[in-house]
Amino acid sequence: MKNKLFTSNVDFLLSNAILFVTGLIVTFFNIHLVLTASRIIGIVSLTLGIYLLYIFFFKQITGSSPFFIGFMCFITGLIMAIKPDLVISFLPMVIGVILIIGSLLQLKKTLLLRYNKDSFFTVMLVINILFLIAGLSLFLDPIQSLSNIIKIVGILMILYSIYSTVGALLADKYIN
Repeated sequence: MKNKLFTSNVDFLLSNAILFVTGLIVTFFNIHLVLTASRIIGIVSLTLGIYLLYIFFFKQITGSSPFFIGFMCFITGLIMAIKPDLVISFLPMVIGVILIIGSLLQLKKTLLLRYNKDSFFTVMLVINILFLIAGLSLFLDPIQSLSNIIKIVGILMILYSIYSTVGALLADKYIN
């Protein structure tokens, strides 16, 4: 029993160490990591597009799906491989627009709380303003916003790995 517990504890501590190192990498190389991943995905997509276009033109396929899928993969892969920052900035901008629209629509409900003299009005108004600011930030400066989000995730990974390791070591003290 003790030997089995020790093996799982070593595995657990090893996984926490990997999480810690990954958190460090994500925190300090955040936007470069995303740009590199986008380029790699772009190169894979570009290669797939070239292969599908080759199949369509030289293997005499009667259907048009290899052409359309190959063309889309080729164009998407080319854009992602050459200008990955365009692709990366698109997602935060879309999320920003969703947050802006959602917070503006929610503002109408918040004003209804005010008219009914609900005590929850102030909290809802502050939350709406925070989401509106977050949406504007994501929309107006998507790369920096994405970089900040990735840093926060990296820091949370580091903190969780430390917390989890300390918890495991403390629990080990009471199990033995």
